[in-house]
Amino acid sequence: MDGQVFVIDLMMLFVPVLVTFALGTFFRVTGYLSIDVRDRLIEYLMKVPIPIATFYALTKVHLSTIKQLQPFILIYLGINVVFLSGSFVVFRALRYSYNASVSYASAIFFSNLIFFALPIFLTMPLVDQSVYMPVFALGVAITVGLFALVVMPMYQLGSQQLTLASLQQTILATLHIPLVISIIIGGLYLASGLSTSIFIEHLLAKSGGVLASTGLIALGMCMDYRFFTRFDCLVWCAIIAKSVLMPLTAIGLMQLFPLSAPHTFAMIIMTACPAAGIAAMAAKQYSKVSAQVTDIMVGSTIVSILTFPYWIYLARTF
Repeated sequence: MDGQVFVIDLMMLFVPVLVTFALGTFFRVTGYLSIDVRDRLIEYLMKVPIPIATFYALTKVHLSTIKQLQPFILIYLGINVVFLSGSFVVFRALRYSYNASVSYASAIFFSNLIFFALPIFLTMPLVDQSVYMPVFALGVAITVGLFALVVMPMYQLGSQQLTLASLQQTILATLHIPLVISIIIGGLYLASGLSTSIFIEHLLAKSGGVLASTGLIALGMCMDYRFFTRFDCLVWCAIIAKSVLMPLTAIGLMQLFPLSAPHTFAMIIMTACPAAGIAAMAAKQYSKVSAQVTDIMVGSTIVSILTFPYWIYLARTF
């Protein structure tokens, strides 16, 4: 009986994600919605609902619970640093250009938490969101922080433009990104010790379902069937590192540094997410491997969709 209940819970968590994503892919294949619509939808998501959802998640973090979250923060930060730096070193050892190595490494470490982990956490009962939303917010802050403070300066260094003026320009450009702004405001809000009203909290929580469904449709519209005709061994190695090795590393570390059951579930889900589009956008601007990085995003998304039921099952059994 418990097994049947677990299977039902698993399907309730994953099937809506899969169906919504497939709907976006259907729109792309049939041409029901144009690519221009997809691009505008992604721009809207990145500038409005995603920053709002991230701010909402940060309001669920309390200074009194930061100490309890330290093991989770250290493991998640450690995994991201290891995969970012390790991937960069491996690609440089394989004699890839500096900027190409940065691009591949950023695609491997940067997880698409918003379109994958967030929809799953938002399907949880409202009482459980007090557990899952803080770790989600901290995960977003860690990945965005590493990308803004490490990856972007590395790109500048690779283009031999890392001067004090260019570094200041990069920092100012980063501070104008709505997601970064929401993290900064959320951090200040956290430090102030204020709390949101019940009405605003419920309003933000309910709007999360709209964000999740819209984001998954946009992500589904990014899928390109031609990806399957362009087999690149390097791309697939990066996909496996992103979608398989990263969660397995998290599981290994949690054997040495055990977490609570909810935090274990969150860690596995968050590290099993595919590569985010931000890495592909940066690669398009700074390197000549943007097509390969886009394929890593597409491929890791497909692999993550196929393996997510397994990761959810594994996360629930730990």
